[in-house]
Amino acid sequence: MMTRSYVNCIVFLGLGLLSLTQPLYCWCETQASALKTNLILNGGFETPSDDLNFPLGWIPLIKGNVTTKWTDSEAHSGKRCIEMAADFDEKWGHAYWNSFPFKVKPGIAYQISFHYKAVGYGIPVFKLKNIKHWRLFPGDTKGEWIYHEDTVVIPPGITSTLFSAHNYHRRSKTLWVDDVSLYELPLEDSPLTKRLTAARFAIDALIKNSEALELTSVQKAEQSALQNHLAGAQKVYAELKSRHATVEDFKAMNAGLEKIEKMLGTYLFTLTLITPDEWEKGERQANKINRHETIKVQTTSDSGILYFMSVKNLIDEGLPMRVVLTKSKKERQWNAHLLVTPAYPVVLAGNKETANMEWGKLNTLGEVFLPPDVARFFRIELDPNEIKPGKYRFGIRIECLDRVAESGQIDIRVEVKAKKTRQN
Repeated sequence: MMTRSYVNCIVFLGLGLLSLTQPLYCWCETQASALKTNLILNGGFETPSDDLNFPLGWIPLIKGNVTTKWTDSEAHSGKRCIEMAADFDEKWGHAYWNSFPFKVKPGIAYQISFHYKAVGYGIPVFKLKNIKHWRLFPGDTKGEWIYHEDTVVIPPGITSTLFSAHNYHRRSKTLWVDDVSLYELPLEDSPLTKRLTAARFAIDALIKNSEALELTSVQKAEQSALQNHLAGAQKVYAELKSRHATVEDFKAMNAGLEKIEKMLGTYLFTLTLITPDEWEKGERQANKINRHETIKVQTTSDSGILYFMSVKNLIDEGLPMRVVLTKSKKERQWNAHLLVTPAYPVVLAGNKETANMEWGKLNTLGEVFLPPDVARFFRIELDPNEIKPGKYRFGIRIECLDRVAESGQIDIRVEVKAKKTRQN
């Protein structure tokens, strides 16, 4: 059996114990050899320590009626592994092994893997101190070794850690662990590289897709700042590859990437409100970068309200979104519907989009997908359903699901007036 999981990138802030002006030769010049070195000493448990009852590089700890053992009868590979066992009547016992501490580099990605098997019920817990812990398969593995692998990113300020395997609060549970390894991943697989690449593609697409839009002076300045932040991050990355980057350079690079990612969150998509007349005329193209609109309309209790909305992706990758129509209990008697067109490019007739489109319901969560540089169109239908006169309010909220981004919002304010009675 094998389990895999991957963690989100954690931003880089510093390298702790290193001098703020020291070039990171230790990272670049020894990278090739470091990638092949298991940072966990004696991860296969084959080498004894000075005390021949314990493996080199590992320390057992016990609390309660539990035992630890460096066993030669249950190994996954080689001849040895570690064991943790709790007595049948022990309810609160805790047996675990700690590796010796080892150095790691903040902001750098590492791959960890290990094997374990168990007898009895209870969730085994494995930890990289101050970085991450894993609660894995809780049952009896029936003599089968389970392989677990993960990729972790070292948080800011963490320069050393240790690996722990825990068997605790489990009556009659026995746990074996073998072949523990932790390897530094190459620069190409680091979160800094992936963040920088994603930022470059997103900014290039945004600038291209903004050429036909009317930008405010603030938006123009922010897009220029985006390009400047990107250029600064790329410069530091080039220094890293050429073995000249310092800790301060890394801090500057991370700060630049954080600014880029935050600013991009306001430019991932644009929404356009479309009246029924504009829709019939085919006037549906976005002409500005916009996130908020307000509709104020008066109607009678027997007249419906119809509007259309376009949501267009402005970057080079697809965006999973949530679009929902919101209302309070006061509006529960209204017949309110939000429909959407399929996710494919609209056919053009001359310079105008064709008026004929298929409309479908959103799923219960309001999830939609925005392809790159393609608009999704929404149909807003509000029927007062003979409701009494008064003021009512609806909202449409547009949220990005896979990253932090400024949401879009349409605020709909409706005043229902009494129907005029016919006079004799």
